[in-house]
Amino acid sequence: MKTIFTLIFKNILAPVVIVLSIYNGQLSAQEYNVYYGNIHSHSSYSDGNQDSTNYIPYDDYVYASQSHHFDFLGISDHNHMNTSANFYNGTLQADSFNLTHPNFVALYGMEWGYYSYGHVVIYESQALYGWSGSYDVYTDAYDYDSLFHKIVAKPGCFAYLAHPSTAHFGGLVSKPFDSIDDKAIIGMAYGATSAYSEDTTYSEWPGYYPGYFKKMLLRGYHPGAGIDHDNHKTNYGRNTQSRLAVLALYREKYHILDALRNRRFFATEDWNAVINFKINLQPMGSIFTSAGVPHIEVYASDGDGETASAITLYYGIKGDTVNTYTYTTVYNTDTLTIDTDSIPDLSTHFYWVVVQQDDGDIITSSPIWYTRDDGQLVVGLDENSAPAQAQVFPNPASAYFTVSASSAIQDIELYNITGIMLAKHNYSGNGFSASFPLTGISNGICIARIRTTSGVFTKKIIVQK
Repeated sequence: MKTIFTLIFKNILAPVVIVLSIYNGQLSAQEYNVYYGNIHSHSSYSDGNQDSTNYIPYDDYVYASQSHHFDFLGISDHNHMNTSANFYNGTLQADSFNLTHPNFVALYGMEWGYYSYGHVVIYESQALYGWSGSYDVYTDAYDYDSLFHKIVAKPGCFAYLAHPSTAHFGGLVSKPFDSIDDKAIIGMAYGATSAYSEDTTYSEWPGYYPGYFKKMLLRGYHPGAGIDHDNHKTNYGRNTQSRLAVLALYREKYHILDALRNRRFFATEDWNAVINFKINLQPMGSIFTSAGVPHIEVYASDGDGETASAITLYYGIKGDTVNTYTYTTVYNTDTLTIDTDSIPDLSTHFYWVVVQQDDGDIITSSPIWYTRDDGQLVVGLDENSAPAQAQVFPNPASAYFTVSASSAIQDIELYNITGIMLAKHNYSGNGFSASFPLTGISNGICIARIRTTSGVFTKKIIVQK
């Protein structure tokens, strides 16, 4: 039995959504702030600010910070129109802006490549990649493999694909899967507005690239789904109500970048819509392995009170290079929960969600990639196995159990015997002993999965109250 309580708080910082779920008697919570912005735009350092040539990136951040429902702006000037000096100056201006404007995040990067061969938006490179003029790191204009290798080699650097086409990026979706390319690319423009729009009335609607998105998924890549503005005029955040929305703990540069790197973002036509999509408590963008069938949760909300007219869950199967599928659609509800997907053991499915609001606005989540591996849990495992690595007591347990290990404990996950995660607690930095509360856990046999610095161990726990 499952019950969902949803608390929505609005404050001056951001919408905050806390979804409290009781599943098999266990209370769990996941909280993120949702921040709205755009990471694809241009300044006078390349071919942006075409109507305000006296502007520099700092002025653009000031302008964007005054737009409605807009928390961050990434300027990605064209690399071959920029210079090393201006790239460095743009980075400094973003950092300077962040020091004095705590309620807005400024990012500075580049858009690499010629349009007809594919534009790649890049952040945290710390250097201008190029092939002519003034640049810091030489990268041939047509060698996308070399570009992606450079990105992977730079800690924290990532790539995002702009306005994609099948022939772009060295034929990425036509050639065999490349694991280095996959490590470099965190997502793509699922939708984008006009590059040369002059609108400042928030009225433009995006066009979409769902075909390319599905091709990437079927090829084996892991793209998050975003929406771009591609501003070349001075209308940052004001040409459309569409937004790239990120799930982050705080509105700070580090946390916005962390959300992007981990694909915790979604594409929304509504500037304050929220979609909370989780599998086994893991948020959108996650790539993980667990035992049993996935526990899928979707909750949609909106700061203006708009409701969902439809929620559609899509999925694909690793190894199927032809088709993606519709799992289900539910109507006139803001929630969707599923515990019945018949994913075979040792296979991988990827899932994503599209929400349509009652006013027609569309919200598209980044996917979650779930691999089922029932071998991760040995149901009925003797609690005395692996005695040198981890001990559990008391067992049977009522209020809590304690784990004592021979190496530092990082986290403990508790599952029921069908493989559904009931709760998880992190213990990094707490040493070799940890107590796990059993509040809300029903009587019966559970499996504790204990991750330490020397390995992962499972223990059978009998809950007896």
